[in-house]
Amino acid sequence: MNPVVGFRGLHEKFEMDADPANAGVGRSLDHVMALKPTLENLNRYAEAVRKRTVAYLPSLDSVDLKAEDPTPLDDNQKLGGYLWGFLLDHLSHSGQLGYIRGYSTGFGWFPI
Repeated sequence: MNPVVGFRGLHEKFEMDADPANAGVGRSLDHVMALKPTLENLNRYAEAVRKRTVAYLPSLDSVDLKAEDPTPLDDNQKLGGYLWGFLLDHLSHSGQLGYIRGYSTGFGWFPI
């Protein structure tokens, strides 16, 4: 399974051009604001990504993690390093979302 392959029809659901080179990197604020995703399409996309990820990750071994592959930024990285960066990015954004939640609704379960 190639994890880079796009999801069929995704561009239509998000009102985007059918450009296979569009990896969502380096877009302007105007381009991002022009997207019109629905909650249903976002949920379907998230579920499709989750299913493919759950199927793909167990197939990796140490050789795969050391292999260099192109990334959406047009550079080559070892898959293990790319996944590590992806995890750090995910954790950072989760913290940012937690901060926004606390800022808008007050402190959560951990009193200060």
